[in-house]
Amino acid sequence: MTSANQTTITYRIDSQNIIVGVDGAWEAFARDNGAVGLTAATVLGNCILDYFADARVRHLYQLLFDSARRQQSPLSIPLRCDAPELRRHLELTIVPEADGHLTIRSCTLQTEPREPVPLLDDQSERSNELITICSWCKKVEVEGEWCEVEEAVDRLGLLVEVPHLIHGMCQPCHYGPGDLREI
Repeated sequence: MTSANQTTITYRIDSQNIIVGVDGAWEAFARDNGAVGLTAATVLGNCILDYFADARVRHLYQLLFDSARRQQSPLSIPLRCDAPELRRHLELTIVPEADGHLTIRSCTLQTEPREPVPLLDDQSERSNELITICSWCKKVEVEGEWCEVEEAVDRLGLLVEVPHLIHGMCQPCHYGPGDLREI
């Protein structure tokens, strides 16, 4: 793995999980990753949970937010945020504030370049097929097993038609590492 420039994106949510602030790194990250519409002007005032399509992922984030607020102690969780040509290993830190607001920092710890994977490219033409990718670790479900994206592409023969991705959670991430089980 290669080291990253420790990019940190910071945003704040209120006690109702409404986005009340984003830093400049938010917009730069969105722009650099093809989400030019996710500017401060478009996300402020919206519930952060509305940006997660999968109910299990929304539920997990709600549990994390509730835990940080209840314990009044920061939580740090490893996760992945991959791009078609890059694996990104992040640390998500949720810092509670006295008024129920949370400051959330997503820090890129390491990156690893790879050959571009069309499955992860939003611009790829898609078939009608659907496959599930874990929102947390970025593994793909293939016949009941969760594997890295490249292995999934090989096993499914995804050279011509690329299926739509549904974001969900694999079992290990759903139950979480030891410290998440206690949330």
